[in-house]
Amino acid sequence: MAEDFFQLVHRHLSKIGDGELAIAAGRLGMKYHNFYSRLAGRAQFRPDEIRRLLKYYPERDFFDYFLADTNFFAAPKPVAQCDSSRSVEKGAAHSVLEAADVLRAVEDSLKDNKIDHRERSNILREIEAAEGALASLRASLQVQ
Repeated sequence: MAEDFFQLVHRHLSKIGDGELAIAAGRLGMKYHNFYSRLAGRAQFRPDEIRRLLKYYPERDFFDYFLADTNFFAAPKPVAQCDSSRSVEKGAAHSVLEAADVLRAVEDSLKDNKIDHRERSNILREIEAAEGALASLRASLQVQ
């Protein structure tokens, strides 16, 4: 069974202490007991709360949850930098490194001439990272 959104949020935010959960509740514009009701699955997150959650806690898994089973993927927006040519160069280099990680994962998986489910999952994660790097590079070029 697929993980529900509240379970995903609870799993990620349970790593922070109770005091931090109170801060998280405030960032989302709600009282602690209302926030905890959402983490426990007794109440649903509203769209405006989800937007604030994604703003203050931009966990890749949160974005992937909403984009699962679509032709879209999440990619971080490029950070504006003074020297845009250096930014593009760094973005291109990062994209190449991510693509090399895909190749390395495929090569490691094929040492025994087959790809099992764990190796497939690892390769797909590497592909997602490479796609994200390329999308960020594209976005930084479109900003110029």
